[in-house]
Amino acid sequence: IGVMLIVAVGIMLLGVAGPDDLVVFAIGYFLMGIGAGVQLAMQSVAPLFGRFQGTASSALSGAFTFSAAVPLVCAEIMRGLVTEDGGADGGLSYRDARLNVLLTYAGMVVVCAGSALWLMPRGVMFDEIVTMLTSGGGGKGAGESQGGKDVDVEAAELA
Repeated sequence: IGVMLIVAVGIMLLGVAGPDDLVVFAIGYFLMGIGAGVQLAMQSVAPLFGRFQGTASSALSGAFTFSAAVPLVCAEIMRGLVTEDGGADGGLSYRDARLNVLLTYAGMVVVCAGSALWLMPRGVMFDEIVTMLTSGGGGKGAGESQGGKDVDVEAAELA
């Protein structure tokens, strides 16, 4: 989640950077690049899905591959917003279009980070989240009893 917020800051820096702000562009791209290594770290999340860990791993890999299209989509949206006369006829200049599109993108990354913070398990298994959402209470932590079984023992049985 922290990496997502760092990436969001990088995207915002790219949005607000002026055409001659090489340092701001470099810092923004560096911060966005930090998110590239997350794919490898996310693969260790797959065991949380029990017997569906292969599906989870494939879905994560596919999502990361698909995310390569996001900058292309952003560029096309920017092109659609920019007018030939640089915004004189009510359209947007390139800088304003870039600012609007990239700040919207950064906002979406922050929303995704918030949803991940809310949905990720606080203990060992995702079953805890389902229990928490359906019962309205807090989830069980690692090592706490859940249905007469120790959560760590239940996780080991699924592996």
